[in-house]
Amino acid sequence: MVSLKGTFADRAKDAIAHSLDRSFGPKLKEHMDYCTANPDQISKVTRVQQQVSEVKEIMMDNIEKVLDRGEKIEVRACTQFHTVCP
Repeated sequence: MVSLKGTFADRAKDAIAHSLDRSFGPKLKEHMDYCTANPDQISKVTRVQQQVSEVKEIMMDNIEKVLDRGEKIEVRACTQFHTVCP
């Protein structure tokens, strides 16, 4: 992708609509074919993003469980000591 940017970035600034179709189209297809054929090389960032999302979801579940547990403890303490709870 870096080579595509280098090759076409300057030309794209002043290009008229569809003027780069013949030269850019085949290069883009070549890059897309490479990405499809080598997903392990392309998907490293995606894999890390998925792992971060999974960890985030687990942490949200854990926080929710801790809050639920805190509420249950508070209710038990109030009933055990016969106090008014907030």
